[in-house]
Amino acid sequence: MQVTTMPYNTPRVHVRRLDHPSPSEVSEVIKLMRLAFEHTDLLHTLLSGNLSPARIDALHGCYVRAALVPGEGEIWVAEVDRTEAQGLREMVGESIWFLPGSPFLSTERQREAANLLGFAALVGEEQTQWFLNYVTVRFALCIRR
Repeated sequence: MQVTTMPYNTPRVHVRRLDHPSPSEVSEVIKLMRLAFEHTDLLHTLLSGNLSPARIDALHGCYVRAALVPGEGEIWVAEVDRTEAQGLREMVGESIWFLPGSPFLSTERQREAANLLGFAALVGEEQTQWFLNYVTVRFALCIRR
């Protein structure tokens, strides 16, 4: 039997649930989402082609804040050890999910936490209403199937 060892410099990945995150941790999750999705057709459609970092972050911030509502969603992050600072880690991945029975923006607590007014201030009322009354409803229907 051959045993394979990982090279010494291979980073260790740590995965943890993000409970009670600091503002900087929330910002880091939103930044990772922007980097992951900024070139996707879906995001281009959702934001009508205006992919400014502020607009992308406002949309993703709605998801992040809604997922942090206790008992309705979770955020998990992957981190690697920072080589230049012992004991510190860098966030390199994230995953957001909403618990069964609690789709995105399906409860008053999520809608309140999402800061939809801040989103509307950046994208406009018409686009916000389209997102809330068309997009999220269609996504919820897809998830149920």
